[in-house]
Amino acid sequence: MLPKLVQDIFNRVKTRGENAALKVESPDFVYTTHEIIDLITLYNEGEKPALYLIRPDRLTEYLWDKADWGQPQKIPIEQSLETIEKSKNAFAVFIFWDIASRLDERDGQPSVRSFIPHFFLSPKATKKLLLFLEPLGTQYPNIVAPYITSLSSTIHQRRS
Repeated sequence: MLPKLVQDIFNRVKTRGENAALKVESPDFVYTTHEIIDLITLYNEGEKPALYLIRPDRLTEYLWDKADWGQPQKIPIEQSLETIEKSKNAFAVFIFWDIASRLDERDGQPSVRSFIPHFFLSPKATKKLLLFLEPLGTQYPNIVAPYITSLSSTIHQRRS
């Protein structure tokens, strides 16, 4: 089960219109993604937020009416970031899978690294929740760390 902190951040974004970013370290991205979907379903009766899964090479939208992910769009991460900035949805959740290498100060992508501070300093985007799923022990560079709440321990027990 996701900790109360995740629920609190989710509710803060939904009710107060704030933006938030949360790094969740997990041994199992698929399981944690399903937990996030369950949390959204539990705490958001009626209209569901836009939900996207962003990987370095593709973007996939969750189809609430089918309770499944749609066809992935093969696009680079920079284009996925533009989707976030241009999103007109009243409430949207973006799940990133394993992008720490893109944030690296030496070998990463400056556009990805600068996106996070820009996202919080820009008055345009509201009601956006960024969830970064990373392997256990992942460190983020100092330029993005102040903007992201981090859960640095295993957040769930695997299903038996």
